[in-house]
Amino acid sequence: NNLMGEIGVFSYPIGADGKVGEGKMFVKFASGMPDGLAIAESGNLYIVLNQGAKIVVANSAGKILREIEFPRGSGVTNLCFGGADFKTMYITVGTKGTVYKMPGDEPGLKLFSHR
Repeated sequence: NNLMGEIGVFSYPIGADGKVGEGKMFVKFASGMPDGLAIAESGNLYIVLNQGAKIVVANSAGKILREIEFPRGSGVTNLCFGGADFKTMYITVGTKGTVYKMPGDEPGLKLFSHR
C-alpha cells in the first residue's frame, strides 16, 4: 500500500552503486492485501492476496495473466515452488496453520542458496 491508499506491489530500481531508486506501482489491485510472493523461471510473479483469498500471476511487465482462487476467508499467506522439477506450489494458510500442495504450470525460480 502507499500513502494514496492504492493496493498493489511496487518495483524499485537498484542502481549500480546499490542504492534503491524511487518506486512505482508494478501491479495494482482493487481489493485484497498482498502478502507473500514467489518468482517463476519465466519471470512471472506469483502474488498471494491474503484478504482476497487468491494468488495472482503477473508477467514481468505487471500484466495480470491469471488468478488462482481459494475459499473466502482461507487466509492464504505465502507460497513457494518445490518438488523435483520445481513445478509444485506450496501455499501456507494462516487461519488454519496448514500448507496446500498443488501442481503449478511452470517451474519456480530456485532460491540463490539452491542454485
